[in-house]
Amino acid sequence: MPSLYISNLFDVLLYKLEKNLFEEKAFFRKLIILPSDLLKEVLYKKWSKEQGVNTGFKVLKLPAAIDYLMRLVRFQHGKTPHFSAPMLLSLHLEALLQERLQDNEERDLFQPIFDYLQGDLFQKKLQGLCDELSSEFLHYGLYGGKGLKLFCEKRSWQQSLWETVMRVWDAPQLFFEEKRFDNSLNFKIDI
Repeated sequence: MPSLYISNLFDVLLYKLEKNLFEEKAFFRKLIILPSDLLKEVLYKKWSKEQGVNTGFKVLKLPAAIDYLMRLVRFQHGKTPHFSAPMLLSLHLEALLQERLQDNEERDLFQPIFDYLQGDLFQKKLQGLCDELSSEFLHYGLYGGKGLKLFCEKRSWQQSLWETVMRVWDAPQLFFEEKRFDNSLNFKIDI
């Protein structure tokens, strides 16, 4: 059963973590998600001295942890994840926008972007826009929450691109919320 411990004292949280981590009898893949590499180093030093071992678990920051979980779940079924590299997403968005420039169906929806891209610096503006959009889309995919659902309901050029991108890519938040993985996998998630 997932657990959540809240404290302003690092030692209290560390005690609870160690109790769950080292006293767990069943075999599970163990993942610890931390906000910084500094905390990872502190934990490894402490556990090296006290436990004499630092194996049997992974310690990652949130974006890497989400990517790891998606790979773990998808590799079980021979699939590959599609939501991690900002540069790949940027290139995909660039291709989509260039397609939309040729398409008259959504011309009104994309008119503000067409107006922005007009002029001498077309390619530079397009690349810059796609870099920013990929960064935002990756952020939405990780941390979107209720705001992401509201964003998806409102029709806009950004939402249209997001919808098109999500036909090919997986946003981690949607992937785990909608449980797009086999529940028969041996998973235990402690938060």
